[in-house]
Amino acid sequence: MSLHGLLVVDKPAGMTSHDVVSVLRRVSRQKKIGHTGTLDPAATGVLVLCFGSATRLIQYLEESDKVYEAHMILGIVTDTQDYTGQVLAEDPAAQVGRDSLVRVMEKFLGEQLQVPPMFSAVKRGGRPLYELARQGQEVERAARRMVIYELAPARPLAEKYRAGEGPWLRIRCSKGTYIRTLCHDMGQALGCGAHLRELRRLASGVFTLDQAVSLEQAKTWGEEGVLAEHLLSPALAVQHLPQLELSEEEAVAIRHGRALYRREVAAEGTIGAAIRHGELVAILQSQASGIWQPVRVFMGE
Repeated sequence: MSLHGLLVVDKPAGMTSHDVVSVLRRVSRQKKIGHTGTLDPAATGVLVLCFGSATRLIQYLEESDKVYEAHMILGIVTDTQDYTGQVLAEDPAAQVGRDSLVRVMEKFLGEQLQVPPMFSAVKRGGRPLYELARQGQEVERAARRMVIYELAPARPLAEKYRAGEGPWLRIRCSKGTYIRTLCHDMGQALGCGAHLRELRRLASGVFTLDQAVSLEQAKTWGEEGVLAEHLLSPALAVQHLPQLELSEEEAVAIRHGRALYRREVAAEGTIGAAIRHGELVAILQSQASGIWQPVRVFMGE
């Protein structure tokens, strides 16, 4: 039986996001599975998996904001910008006061440019940067736009941090933000260097840890053949889009590729979700004069 829907997994440390997909492909005997928002192997937390026709929603899910809890360690710089890398520099005498840390946190709020780390999956000439980094190469990387919407203490701040210590941070950010690079850059701004010690994703778009299951639980469901019973509706993934409620006649028309008309005119190019009885019928794109054209149609699998 083909599976169609979403599953939120609490990714364990030590696995790539693709490893998680591979495990569930094997136990569910379903090839069409994808994930949204890659997590580094050392990171844990919310990883949204899409099964079957829901994989066509990945591009819309990847646009969503992410929320993290991160532990930043001061006074130590590594080549990967996290604890898994080789130490490049240390400042054993580092001392950072609470007020200095708060000022730097405020500085990193808002829209800014971030240079991706060499140890990342960003491609250069068709090759991931991490392959070049492992060969000892460093190449110029274009800075990318990202936004930090929230950067606050996740736990009470100490009055002073020494080398090897550091704060726990709560971060809400736009897609494509590297939290280890944020920690590295904050360390540079503080003058002592820093790296990421621990990272946990608390939310990806509308999906949170409260909805997540362990990979072991997901494996058990797959082995028992009951995974389909635990998948979430694709409609949950597009709650952030304008919702267009359909009549039965409109749903049938859209499933045959016909456009939808609404008296209320949306800005041209707006992406919306066509819904019938709580289920996702199609992704639509607005055109002139209230016309919405289907760009992804779901046949009610």
